Amino acid sequence: MSNANICKRCLFCLLCATLTTNNALAQNTLQATDSVYRQEMDFGQYLLNNQQYADAQQVFAQLDTALANHLAATRTDSLHFYQGWACYNQKLLLPAAEQFLQVSGNSPFFHASRFFAAYNLTYKQWYAPAKGILTDLYLPPSDSLLHELQFFGLAGIALLQRNTQQFTRLSEQFTFTHYQLQQQEQNLLQYAESIKKVKRRSPALAGMLSAVVPGLGKVYAGKAKQGIASFFPVALLGLQAYENIHKRGIKNGFSIFYTGLFSVFYIGNIWGSVLSVQIKQQEIDHEIDNRILFDLHIPLRNIFGN
Repeated sequence: MSNANICKRCLFCLLCATLTTNNALAQNTLQATDSVYRQEMDFGQYLLNNQQYADAQQVFAQLDTALANHLAATRTDSLHFYQGWACYNQKLLLPAAEQFLQVSGNSPFFHASRFFAAYNLTYKQWYAPAKGILTDLYLPPSDSLLHELQFFGLAGIALLQRNTQQFTRLSEQFTFTHYQLQQQEQNLLQYAESIKKVKRRSPALAGMLSAVVPGLGKVYAGKAKQGIASFFPVALLGLQAYENIHKRGIKNGFSIFYTGLFSVFYIGNIWGSVLSVQIKQQEIDHEIDNRILFDLHIPLRNIFGN
């Protein structure tokens, strides 16, 4: 055998040995990655089940950093979902939504992730992106429950935006046949009626009423006790100012003092009445919004079981 042939055979054997070694190393790496993933995911889920959400989030985040480029898509989806769930339970709603939105359409967690992401953004008053998520969400044509949940979420956002006309159109899709959201659909209809009945009072009118009769603007705003309480200090100071001016003259020190004090309380009474209308309206809106958000949340837990 010639030297050239011997060299070729040696090179061939060396190449085969190298490929065999590389394959073995790759196989070992995959096995190690698989083992680490399983162990850390099991530990993270154990922490979630025991409501140790911050620790679970840290475990999932470290696993994501360590194995991000070595995981199959299905495992990456699971990791994003559980990171989102850990954040969600800590009320870190925007980071949770970010993780949920990274779950791909092939994942069994896809629909849960999209609905929870939309809810989180709705809670943070990011209504436009929340509506976009729900509107663009592809659902199996045969899944009537998820389709109704989609309309339910959009209807809730319309109510939060006080768009009662849009709510009416969306609520026409309510069938009240799914127990998971039947009661909440009825509740949204009640909230819509409450919103329509709320009287939008005028801050300017409240101010003018209190300018005529101190405290009357607060009574108009629906705060009768505060209105009565506002009347007496202003009336007493006005009486003191009048008596001092009448007895001592306008330039007397006592007259100036009581007149100035009366002016401060009088103007404060007017401004307070203006603010009372705004505060009362905010209180009503806040209470209704909290009820809407609460009812939007319940079906998600009922349907997706987390």
